[in-house]
Amino acid sequence: MTRPLIAAGIVGLAIAATGLGCPASAAPSPQRMQPPPAPQKANAPVRSSASTNVRIRGPVFGVNIAGCSFVADGTLCPTPASVRAYLDKGFTMVRLPFKGPQMADPAIRRKLVAATRAALDRGAYVVLDRHDYSWPSVSEQVAFWTSLMASMPRSDRIIIDPMNEPRHFDDPVLTNDWDQWARDTNQIIAGLRAAGIRNVIAPEYPGSSATFRLRKREDAAKPSESALVALDRAGGLKDPLGLTIINGHRYFDKGSSGTQPSCTGTPGYDNFASELRARGLKGIITESAFGRAGAIPPSCEAAGAAAIAYLKTNADTVVGVTWWGGGAAWNERYLFKIEPKKGSFGPKHKDAYLDRLLGR
Repeated sequence: MTRPLIAAGIVGLAIAATGLGCPASAAPSPQRMQPPPAPQKANAPVRSSASTNVRIRGPVFGVNIAGCSFVADGTLCPTPASVRAYLDKGFTMVRLPFKGPQMADPAIRRKLVAATRAALDRGAYVVLDRHDYSWPSVSEQVAFWTSLMASMPRSDRIIIDPMNEPRHFDDPVLTNDWDQWARDTNQIIAGLRAAGIRNVIAPEYPGSSATFRLRKREDAAKPSESALVALDRAGGLKDPLGLTIINGHRYFDKGSSGTQPSCTGTPGYDNFASELRARGLKGIITESAFGRAGAIPPSCEAAGAAAIAYLKTNADTVVGVTWWGGGAAWNERYLFKIEPKKGSFGPKHKDAYLDRLLGR
């Protein structure tokens, strides 16, 4: 009973193969190979005047003096004497990390002002770093910095670091973190300028502010995944005073996590300078490290040398660095601790790592 069906099937296949019994318009046409889709191009760099009036002559070699952000009551905030100790070594910029809520306490605010004044009195730059790892609203950030700067000495050597390694973006409409950051950053700058703030502003960005996340060259059709692409798509970084620089971090362990003493991967600061230069922008590295007091791991010798060379070669664009690990509050075993054993960081103290941090 199946033979006629099989035979009929064979005949049907033959008719279909020859096109017999089909109208001319339905006759099969030979298949053509479709060309592959054209690759999407990355967004073109958007030139900006946001850094035009930055007059910091690099490379400036500075240091983070940590402690204030370690405990809420401010007992570990750096003192004027501790600031002067680092300036005596040859550093010409200090970054002072603190927690935003601490500034509601007048006593802690006075400590920060005193440390800042100690640096300014010696002609050094000061980076005020709100070390909260968060992203409050634009209005909150503008109000916070307007209030804090009203307490500070009037000096163009104070640099505002609005938020350390920002995260926890929560816009319900603009859900891409990078795009929200780019939009909000331009609004924060505009708000601070409208409030009369004329200091250099050094915004950090999502992705732990890593230099290798400054620009990933993502295709134009893809969501933003890096700082400069997000800014390009927002029309560029904007500052009516031309006093804004981009702020990056870079550690040299695996993943640039800053948790291991060994150095791996590509030394230097990636494409940080070249991508900024393509947009007419300037930048600064406010966290980086490759050793500890008296010791540079063998795997980090090349990374450290490359970092110093990079800063010197690109001083037209990257104005300087503040190395991580300064301050007396660190545990003695901390892998990036710049100071030697407590009580031995006097005027005569010298070591190889300290010399490298000073660009020597």
